[in-house]
Amino acid sequence: MRHGLTAAARGLVAAALLRLADDPQLGLTVDQRLYLDGLAVDLDLETAECLSGALDDQPPATGPETR
Repeated sequence: MRHGLTAAARGLVAAALLRLADDPQLGLTVDQRLYLDGLAVDLDLETAECLSGALDDQPPATGPETR
């Protein structure tokens, strides 16, 4: 269980930060939103790209054979 949570934790936190940054009810400034986005990217770039739509035109990476 611990190994599964460890593997997923960075992506889950990155996703949560991106959702917080996009929540209009919080009334975040642009700088605050960019800061949260940067934290999410630092945690898990692939998750951040996927949730921001940066990978819409590319198939998902499946492993080392996709290099």
